[in-house]
Amino acid sequence: MKLRHAAGAEVLIHIGVDSIEPNGEHFHLKVGINQQIKAGDLLVEFDHLAMEDAGNETFITIIVESTHLYSRIEPLAFGAISHGEALFMAIAVQKVG
Repeated sequence: MKLRHAAGAEVLIHIGVDSIEPNGEHFHLKVGINQQIKAGDLLVEFDHLAMEDAGNETFITIIVESTHLYSRIEPLAFGAISHGEALFMAIAVQKVG
């Protein structure tokens, strides 16, 4: 799943390893393509126990793709997190002029 902010920031959220099989049945998207979201919105639900039973890893990777927009990106959380907890802080590049 990719999130894109109006200012250009792009964040990729990847759930599990080889987790699309079988046919993505363990995932239930809660948002649509180009849907506007806000902090706290439910984006996706997934059945981590079924994924584990199928032999899939269930960790979640968050990748900031638009790093050229930031002078610094600092992680704020590691491991298990709670709903609403900040994951990282991105400091925008200062525009001159």
